[in-house]
Amino acid sequence: MTPVVESERTMEPGPKRGFRSWVTVALWLLGGLILLVGLDVGVRLVAQDRIAHHVQETLPPGVEGEVEARVHGFSTLWQLAMGRASHVTVSADELTAYGLKLAASVDAYGVHIFDGMRTETLTGTLNVPEATLEGVAALPGTDASLTLGDDELSYTSKVSFLGLTGTLTVDAQLRLVDGEVVIDPTKVEVSGTAFGQALTQALPDIDEFAVPICTADYLPAGLHVSELRIAEGMLTVGVEAKNIALSAEIPDSGEFSTCRD
Repeated sequence: MTPVVESERTMEPGPKRGFRSWVTVALWLLGGLILLVGLDVGVRLVAQDRIAHHVQETLPPGVEGEVEARVHGFSTLWQLAMGRASHVTVSADELTAYGLKLAASVDAYGVHIFDGMRTETLTGTLNVPEATLEGVAALPGTDASLTLGDDELSYTSKVSFLGLTGTLTVDAQLRLVDGEVVIDPTKVEVSGTAFGQALTQALPDIDEFAVPICTADYLPAGLHVSELRIAEGMLTVGVEAKNIALSAEIPDSGEFSTCRD
């Protein structure tokens, strides 16, 4: 009897067949992972667009700008399923507020997506350029100017007193005290006239020039100023809040924030 010889194509070593099976499984897993990541990226882009659109649509009257949003963390699908995003950044690099140019960025933590974009904790920064502040400081019919230095600001304006005209210069620092921004002068003098020294001495005590500004008059309830920084050409204002909506609007009256006691 002649022995039967199996075809070489059907006789594959066991380890080789096992290796090919492992490669097949790995490829399927890799493909599934790539599909999942791609789906998550797509959902993230849609979520970011929805959040940005929601915030932009709820900007108060007089405030305009292109808003961008970024959802952090993985995975976006899981965060949406839970209805809570761990970290969302909303920013506007070119924001116009009542004719003033500035930039804003907000980091919101624990954002309840289906509950009015309510956030558990919020921190943000508002960057106000020198040109914007100078426009606010300048009074109609004056040639006043404002300069931001390193941790200080300088305000200059023409003044007239008893027919004498000179230049009033006020150097000041900003302090944050219990929700109030205090403009604290460090130097006040009148120059540009022969009687400048006499006029300077006739000015009230320097402490009389300190100006407190309650920031609560300009912020939604629950939002507080937490930091002030002055650098060359830029004022940076830090804000913070807890349990506040990303779309919190500045009301016409009533529910403003309050200065801390």
